[in-house]
Amino acid sequence: MRGAIATVGVVLLAAAAGCSPEATEEPSPTSTPGPAKVYLESALGFTADDAAQAALRMEESIAGCMAEQGFEYVPDTSGYQHVETSEIDPPPGSHEFAEQFGYGFAALPEGMSSEGAPGPNPNDELMAAMSPEELAAYQVAMWGEGIEEESSEGGGGLGGCFGAARNEVWGDPDEDPVRAALEDEIARIDAEAAPMDPAVARAANQWSDCMSDAGHPGFATPADAEQAAWDSWMAFNDAIAAEPMLGAEDADGGVAGQADLAAKEAALATADWDCRAAAGYDAVWREARDRLQQEYVDGHRAELDAWVESFS
Repeated sequence: MRGAIATVGVVLLAAAAGCSPEATEEPSPTSTPGPAKVYLESALGFTADDAAQAALRMEESIAGCMAEQGFEYVPDTSGYQHVETSEIDPPPGSHEFAEQFGYGFAALPEGMSSEGAPGPNPNDELMAAMSPEELAAYQVAMWGEGIEEESSEGGGGLGGCFGAARNEVWGDPDEDPVRAALEDEIARIDAEAAPMDPAVARAANQWSDCMSDAGHPGFATPADAEQAAWDSWMAFNDAIAAEPMLGAEDADGGVAGQADLAAKEAALATADWDCRAAAGYDAVWREARDRLQQEYVDGHRAELDAWVESFS
């Protein structure tokens, strides 16, 4: 469970603000909300800035809750990323950005903060110094009873101080069934229904063939390529955290090995951008997502309208 807080934080921030972990522009298929997401944003009224502030409040709430139970917890907002990109040149999501900075993981242009880049969770060192018994008690306080069973079964273990802070800041989905159903449907469409749409599947196959031709085989969807870049960046940081000597400066004043990693990421991201454009993937994915979300909205419009009205 170590390091999981930042990961869950990214998910919560993305759900609240309608943002992906890295800021993007066209041709990203998620750069504009679908019909169902519009209802969610209209009701909750979150902007990305609001969500970033809420993330900080959540971390501070976790720290206070853990202190009450006798544990130290350092607020960590490294997983909650929001970058203002209106003045960034080249703009994130553009072909030029991909050529120079890839997905924005291993390299960032001037003006984009790297504060949200993955790194060691400040609480990892605290947990590493605990005995097994202390660590077990710490995790129960953080995630709630049954954490070991839930983790072994792939569950989230989102009770304890984390769950209390989440509900305090974002609201308890168990007390808002309309919101819970809406969020579940948005997630289902993004993860399952839209990718299975025949037109999207055809575009993904075209994209995959294009990537193979460009020297990047083995990816089924654009999300797979970006995830691979993210995994490489995380592994790079994890290696440095485990062995600080690996983070020594290179001849150019950077972290040894980071320039090579950034170059590989840029090559992958550029091929991804070109192949998405060639296959028309993003437009096809967006059409399928919007159509599927609209079907849900049409079937639940009265319920959703009443729900949004309750927030006004």
